[in-house]
Amino acid sequence: PAPPPPPSAPVEASAAVEMSAQHVDEPPRPRSPWSLESSIWAPRRKWGDGKSFYDSDVQLARAMACDWQRAIEDGLIKHITRDYDGDAPSQDRQSSETEEVKDALSARARLIYSMFDFYASLGSSGDFTSIGFNAYKQLVADGGFAIDRSKHCDDSHLDQLFVQVNSAGAVAAAAAARASGIKQQGARAFARSETLHMLVRVAIARYILDGAETDVSQA
Repeated sequence: PAPPPPPSAPVEASAAVEMSAQHVDEPPRPRSPWSLESSIWAPRRKWGDGKSFYDSDVQLARAMACDWQRAIEDGLIKHITRDYDGDAPSQDRQSSETEEVKDALSARARLIYSMFDFYASLGSSGDFTSIGFNAYKQLVADGGFAIDRSKHCDDSHLDQLFVQVNSAGAVAAAAAARASGIKQQGARAFARSETLHMLVRVAIARYILDGAETDVSQA
């Protein structure tokens, strides 16, 4: 005959059955409806500039004004005011055209910043404050920026544009770092101001240099 089971086995089995029965009999906890007020975003109403869950038009205008000024300091203005049509513009016309380009971007600020947030979130770096090269390439593809066999706006030109805009931003950042005495690490990525710079330069390459437009703000 088989040996009898250890004395503790029936006790352990009985305890397991009892615990299982208790688990089955427990009613499910009621789930509270999800809300922003109880989510991880709740503190944003306190620390956000607009003291709100969402960015207002006023906040976006302030952000655009700041980013635009940085793009101008990075050298964007010389590309806007360049003589593209052989008719050298006056100083007033240059200033007017620069303001018109700024207004064209400002009118699309919410779209531009939503685009920036999305492409800045791509990749594995965990840095949501800039657009890296791979994300930039995805943006170029999604936006259909490149023109095959273009003399000014094919994929190779847009790759070069990334380097040019990034370098311009790095020069300005280095100058600011020297002035402040704060050491900054360079990054091969676009901040928001560099993204504005890039969008204007793409418009120039795609529409102005290829002859479809003569007005940068319209491009």
